[in-house]
Amino acid sequence: MIISTDFEYSTDNFRLNSRCEIKNRITGVFGISGSGKTTFLNLLAGLQKPVSGKIIINDKTLVDTSVNINIPLHKRRIGYVFQDTRLFPHMNVLKNLTYAHKNPSLNQKILKETIDLLELGPYLKSMPGNISGGQAQRVAIGRALLSNAKILLLDEPFTALDKPLKKQVITFLNRIIEHLDIPIIVVSHELNDLLLLTQEIIIIQDGKTFQPKSYIDLIREKKLLELNGHGLNYHNIYSGEIIKTDKNNGISGVQIQNSPDVQLIVESDNIHLPVKSHVKISLRGADVSVALREITDISIKNQLGGTIETLYQHRNHLVCIVDCGIKVITRVTLDSGKKLGLKTGKKVWCLFKSLAIETFN
Repeated sequence: MIISTDFEYSTDNFRLNSRCEIKNRITGVFGISGSGKTTFLNLLAGLQKPVSGKIIINDKTLVDTSVNINIPLHKRRIGYVFQDTRLFPHMNVLKNLTYAHKNPSLNQKILKETIDLLELGPYLKSMPGNISGGQAQRVAIGRALLSNAKILLLDEPFTALDKPLKKQVITFLNRIIEHLDIPIIVVSHELNDLLLLTQEIIIIQDGKTFQPKSYIDLIREKKLLELNGHGLNYHNIYSGEIIKTDKNNGISGVQIQNSPDVQLIVESDNIHLPVKSHVKISLRGADVSVALREITDISIKNQLGGTIETLYQHRNHLVCIVDCGIKVITRVTLDSGKKLGLKTGKKVWCLFKSLAIETFN
């Protein structure tokens, strides 16, 4: 499915110009608060109308102001999960799930598959006020899926969730991506959350949308530094497969996807998954140390040798990308950079603890 936008939207004190093409199963939309992320979703859904331009989905024109086309919201077949979930407080979970399906002969197989996929079975008779924020998000997502939607829009699905609940929602979204053939567009002001779902990102900045080639390119070209300081929160995101688990010593080995020579050791209590399970890994750049050699008499298990491919100063530290068979992003102080003689092309080792790695299934 291809979603194409070429429009301008404006109010008295806000303007958004979007020219982009979405071709991927899942796409993240990132920007600072007030940049226009929710407005972008509202325009796709039909809750708001552009001043001029077009919105086309798979050659079907939803909006074309030049010929006065504006397909109404209820005919666009777009599932929208709002920030506050908007569950009906007087209906239990099951009734909330089936509400969007006006047809009483709702396919029970599809309903069961959705309930099983989102693990909502134990909560079907519960009222929204008696379930957690993460469970409420899953109900809202299930309701959107059961509305026979062709596209799923999620507006800040991680807002107001603590870390365990956020991890739970990310896990279920990855499960939907794996099992269902439906395009998903997710909005968040936390880039790391989006990267755990997809590497395909649309950035909204200064009233315009743009699509970087990759997250690494954003760092190489110093564009993250322009996004209101968000460039300081670098994260390494990898996909992989569990290849071994040592329960006695509390560690597991993860083979990194498309990098046959790279295996990482993670804390096994972090996973609870069998061998051959697919996982995503998050590692903060600030948790990666740099050395000039491999160090044997140390507790740090992950030590990858590589070559510095990108190095530049930002404020009082250095931003460094090291090619170790995988790209490792790290930050070091100016003092450490000078003492180690860091420069582009230099051979170094990247060190990080198993406990510094966060895993998502």
